[in-house]
Amino acid sequence: MSWTDWILDQDKRELLTWFGFGVAVLAGGFWKYYTWKHPTHKDRKPTATPLSMQFETIHPSKKTFNLYGTGYNLNTLPADSSEVLSLLMQQVGKLQSTDKQQQFPSENPQRQAQLQDLSERLLQAKSNSSAGKALKWLQLGDLKPTADYLREVARRSRVAGDTVSAKSVARNAKAARAMRHLASISTTVDAVQVLQQATEYEPDYALNWWLLGDLQRQAGNLAQAEQAYRTMLRLTVAASEAQPSDSGLQRDLSEAHYKIGDIQLAQGDRAGTLLSYRASHAIFERLAQPDVENTSWQCELSASHNKIGNLLQAQGDLAGALQAYRADLTITERLVQYDAVNVVWQRNLSVAHINIGDILHALGDSAGALMSYRTSLTIRERLAQQDATNTQWQRDLSVSDDNIGNILQEQGDQAGALLFYRAALSIRERLVQQDAANTQWQRDLSVSNEKVGDILQAQGDRAGALRCYRADLAIAERLAQLDAANVQWQTDVVVSCVKLSSLRGQGVSDQEAQGYLQRALELAERLQAAGKLNAQQQGWVEALRKKLAEINAK
Repeated sequence: MSWTDWILDQDKRELLTWFGFGVAVLAGGFWKYYTWKHPTHKDRKPTATPLSMQFETIHPSKKTFNLYGTGYNLNTLPADSSEVLSLLMQQVGKLQSTDKQQQFPSENPQRQAQLQDLSERLLQAKSNSSAGKALKWLQLGDLKPTADYLREVARRSRVAGDTVSAKSVARNAKAARAMRHLASISTTVDAVQVLQQATEYEPDYALNWWLLGDLQRQAGNLAQAEQAYRTMLRLTVAASEAQPSDSGLQRDLSEAHYKIGDIQLAQGDRAGTLLSYRASHAIFERLAQPDVENTSWQCELSASHNKIGNLLQAQGDLAGALQAYRADLTITERLVQYDAVNVVWQRNLSVAHINIGDILHALGDSAGALMSYRTSLTIRERLAQQDATNTQWQRDLSVSDDNIGNILQEQGDQAGALLFYRAALSIRERLVQQDAANTQWQRDLSVSNEKVGDILQAQGDRAGALRCYRADLAIAERLAQLDAANVQWQTDVVVSCVKLSSLRGQGVSDQEAQGYLQRALELAERLQAAGKLNAQQQGWVEALRKKLAEINAK
């Protein structure tokens, strides 16, 4: 039989077909095994790691940044983190380091997943050439192609007109999601416009309004932020009424009330703020009271008590503030008993004692205040010893030293007060040496020099007081030059100049004292003309003029 006859035979052709199929399967399996064992650079895909990982301590450094309320530190990423995710985080960090307004204070787990979601979508779209190019340019540090890709996704997905059919709703949701991703790699001003588009594409999705409200608030647009938050509240109320047992929706509802309250507080509406805060608090009480073992709800309830206490204290309702702070303390003590090694709860406990001490001090109970301050100090000393590199804990310790020093000074214990003031001064000097650009630490150091100077002057050590006051003024002047609009820094210079003038004839000449008072008067007059002096400071200008007149008369 010739080979042509063999091939034409029906039985032989079926055999040949099965043989060819077997060879193809074997070859395909071999190739799959080979490429699995020896992947090319093109085939190597990073494995995405969820961004829900928690970073307990956020340090202000070039490699740490905030994105939608979540802090990220590139140094703490686990080894198996996505290469693309790391690259994107780096680029967003660089972008935000040049955009000082890009800060998002609110916390939402859904936002934490945005970068991961974006990375996964780029990786999954490997057959899409535009997505591949966007990923390539992202790896090279260029965000523009990625932004262009997201805009194209939104353009293709967007369905205008039809907002009812399930298909249109899904496509518009995809377009809105692309806009949210785009906002995450945009500056504040651009992100506001991008998220406004997202709300147009998907107007019934509360997260769009949540994010837009945060951005409007950060941009200083309080009225627009409140409008966005109220829309978020309306949508969340409707969703929670449809699903009353959904605790997540209840939490979102409480968060909406809080955000509106924060806007009202910024607008000076303290009465409205209190109503919003208490509406949020009522929700947390319903969530937390039936489930005392749920530490998450207990933490939220504790924070709510603290926030209401702060507001009542600002309104002068010290009794109400004390009640709120003590409720906060009770919950925090229970949390610490549940987990004594949780340093975040330990720090919260120290803050609760400080808050109670402040109220007792204001009510005239110096003994009770001192007891609260010493309890807080004990906790903070323990934390500071655990990690000497944690600058927040070190600063906390200096604040506790200051608080105790203030009480001791009022009680007439100058030596004891000086001991604590110098302890605070020592800590703050070390902090400033670590980061001289940190203006908060600089001002802390200025205040410590002033406090130590006051004690030394009272003890008759004029030379020591002069050194401290001059160090205080040098820092205050530097800060005032950094920001002429910062009223606190400007008034600090006034106070420092007056302190130095008080040493007239005791290391400070009449001419020097005159110069200090003239500098203080010029600043005070400018602040008064601008309406920046508070009620307690209104008499400054007249008092300074009298002091100058006394020197000139001689």
